[in-house]
Amino acid sequence: MSGGGAPASLLPRFGARFIDGLIIAIPQQIILAIVAAAFGVSTGTLDTLGASIGYWAVTSVIAVIFAGIWVWYYVWFETHKGQTLGKQLLHLRVLGVRGGNPTLQESLRRNGYIVLGSAATVIGIIPFIGWILQFLIGIAVLVFVIVIAVSINSSPTKQGKHDEMAGGTQVVTTQ
Repeated sequence: MSGGGAPASLLPRFGARFIDGLIIAIPQQIILAIVAAAFGVSTGTLDTLGASIGYWAVTSVIAVIFAGIWVWYYVWFETHKGQTLGKQLLHLRVLGVRGGNPTLQESLRRNGYIVLGSAATVIGIIPFIGWILQFLIGIAVLVFVIVIAVSINSSPTKQGKHDEMAGGTQVVTTQ
């Protein structure tokens, strides 16, 4: 796929991220619910405090796997196809600095907040202190998402702070 069209605005980009999030989060939550039911616990944080070691072990493995899946999904699709499934549905694609698909480094940099959020998921496995750190990291990710949104809206080329951090990647329309 060559180049692209006009720079993509915030709303379709947000929509694509939302769709991508659902693609990963729905199976993740279904798996967690099945595991919780198998161990006879609720998936609410307070209800899991008395859960067995087996439940914690299994959910810890799931957290690590899905943290990797979140990062892999965005990076693999961007570097190999230039677009995630959400971007495909909304006719968007990511251009690397040189105009083709982003490189591995470019994609990891532009998705750094996904990497950080995934790390928070793994840290959240640790009772109490992990939950506090997970909350603080979640706040940091939220702030970064707001900065990205504001920078996309204020940029004439519709490049967000994360595109800038990746050396100048850009999301464009494919139609």
